[in-house]
Amino acid sequence: MLNWIFIADTLGANSPNKSGTGINWTPYLSILLSILGIGGGVSVIQIIKSWRNKKVYVKEITKANDDDLHEFIDLYENIISENTRITAEEIIEWIPKKKLNKKKEVTHNLFLCKQGNKVIGFLKTMYCNDSNYMFIAYLGIDKEVANARKIASKYMVNKLESSLKKNFSKCQGIFFEVEAPNDKIEVAENQQRKAKIRLFKEAIKKRGHIAYEVDIKYTQPEIPNNYQSSTKDEELILLYVPLKIKYPQNLISKKHLIESLQFIYFKIYAPTHHKDKEMDELYKNYLASKLEEYKKNLPDKIKLK
Repeated sequence: MLNWIFIADTLGANSPNKSGTGINWTPYLSILLSILGIGGGVSVIQIIKSWRNKKVYVKEITKANDDDLHEFIDLYENIISENTRITAEEIIEWIPKKKLNKKKEVTHNLFLCKQGNKVIGFLKTMYCNDSNYMFIAYLGIDKEVANARKIASKYMVNKLESSLKKNFSKCQGIFFEVEAPNDKIEVAENQQRKAKIRLFKEAIKKRGHIAYEVDIKYTQPEIPNNYQSSTKDEELILLYVPLKIKYPQNLISKKHLIESLQFIYFKIYAPTHHKDKEMDELYKNYLASKLEEYKKNLPDKIKLK
């Protein structure tokens, strides 16, 4: 039945033929569904509408006035911890700047996963054109929607893969920060953190790659912004998906990891203070001090697990 509903959805109730004349496919589809034993008083249009309401797809946000941004903001503020997020307004601020990016700048992309008319997930990525690394800034899924975690994870990772092939074929690897499971927090919250890591790893593995946990005490730096607030230092798990380099012994060199952390701190976090020159310098000094701590304390080889 699903195949025929797909045909109905593709053709539509009134699809134009090659000459541009509207053809009403509904009677033909009604006969077809009757032959197949599908009906029982349910109209073709009702079936089509039902299919469309359940259809899952991913769209990229390219305009700061997109109608779906209201739902995105609500979902973003509801499921991303206040300790690990910037304001939704700042994310939207970067949308018009995507086309202004020149070489050696960071390309911002915001994708929304929808089921029918409802936003059930989002993916915010940042790609550095000079280092060829991608950073997943935020990945969120509406836990109130049945099966949303599995469905949205699959569709958004598919979109991530197609975006890499189409726009970022030179990408060396992907970094992603996630909240660490902690037995001291509420059981439900702890289970959600574990599930997020597991689903991401599984989705990446299905595409022939491995999402490693970098075995260091990783700290997300404080995130100042332009709306008179900031997050605080937060200890997180740093996930790394290498796309070009193999690690036979699951070990990464200190030099390589420091270069990666420098990309994260200075290409991803540093631009968050882009309106105040004095504060910008202070923030860069703060980031440099955090990087020096890694240089001082990390061993020559770091485990990827």
